[in-house]
Amino acid sequence: MRKTLLSLLLSVAAATVGCTQNKSIDAPITELPANVLKAQWTRTLEMKGSTPKSMFVRGDDLFVYRADNLLYRLDRKSGDVKFVTNVAGKGDKVGAPLILGDEILIPADTKLHVVDERGFRVTSVDIGQPMRSGVVADNEGIYVGIDFERSFGRIVCIELERPDSPFRWQLLTGGTVVSTPALYEGILYAGSDDGKVYAVDSDRTAIWAIETFQTDGTIRGDLAADASGVYVPSADMKLYCLNRADGRVRWQYHAGTPLFGSPSLTSTSVYINVPDQGVVCLAKGDGAYNRQPKWINADAKEFLAEDQKLTYLRGKDNTILAVDKETGVLKAQSQRGDLVAFAVNTIDGLVYAATRGGKVIAAVAVTKPGDVGEIVFADPAEALQLASR
Repeated sequence: MRKTLLSLLLSVAAATVGCTQNKSIDAPITELPANVLKAQWTRTLEMKGSTPKSMFVRGDDLFVYRADNLLYRLDRKSGDVKFVTNVAGKGDKVGAPLILGDEILIPADTKLHVVDERGFRVTSVDIGQPMRSGVVADNEGIYVGIDFERSFGRIVCIELERPDSPFRWQLLTGGTVVSTPALYEGILYAGSDDGKVYAVDSDRTAIWAIETFQTDGTIRGDLAADASGVYVPSADMKLYCLNRADGRVRWQYHAGTPLFGSPSLTSTSVYINVPDQGVVCLAKGDGAYNRQPKWINADAKEFLAEDQKLTYLRGKDNTILAVDKETGVLKAQSQRGDLVAFAVNTIDGLVYAATRGGKVIAAVAVTKPGDVGEIVFADPAEALQLASR
């Protein structure tokens, strides 16, 4: 029988209106059983008739977009609100924010907005074309996929210091670039609808002897890269792990259906959602060329986080699933029905989710019985029953 995942175990309960925080609300301290989640913090954001739309982990920050594109920046360890900004228009297509030193880059339709650490606009650069992919950046520039004529695409390197002529270079591709590129140790890896993967340095110099790696299908899912390789999901039904130095295939996973999702990388595993199958966990590193899953969870649709023992997944019904990291065996599941936004966190084991009403929850696992925390349940009878165990 599935154990209830106590995703509303509150160690801190606070509310914010804009950037103003209310005092914590005291609640009874209760001894907790093992294999549950307790909240490291919660924060209720002002929605004003809106709802959380998307969440992103960036370093020590958690960014939360409302449906009207108002953006909250929170300290992801404490939940403190650092700023609230509305530089993007309500109808803009916004992308994941990026941290550029002391400034934040916010992609929105054809514009790159830069705000300072308080959320005030520093500059905006109009690149003249809608951004089709997500944005990545390093000290040499900002990289994104945009359209070109006759269904071709372009990968461009942008310099914010040149607003009148922002493109430092452009790389023409044989198809639209919807997939967010991966950037690792100064090398940009980008996929296109032409099925190719392009690998270039900050000066647009190709780093592979054969200029590109070719799949047999379009590339729509975001690429990922780390020391172990470049991970490429393709509509040809395969997830490829490429050698970063030469573009050769290190290993591949045949999913049996076109892959349009984006892989999430942790220190030992690769997670990807496979349509009609669920979340697949694959081992990184050495192993068979034709890689087999460690496990598949058919009830999940997204990886959320991983700690030493557990992997946290977003269920198809928007619950949070906690499974054994090595076997995939279900250990616990949340019972809330109002979670609408989740963040992917590959840094540590914190799980981030937000309710329809704007409550943001950062949860951590309780692995040993006897820990204490404050519990809030929608069903008081269930709370009394579980607390008495």
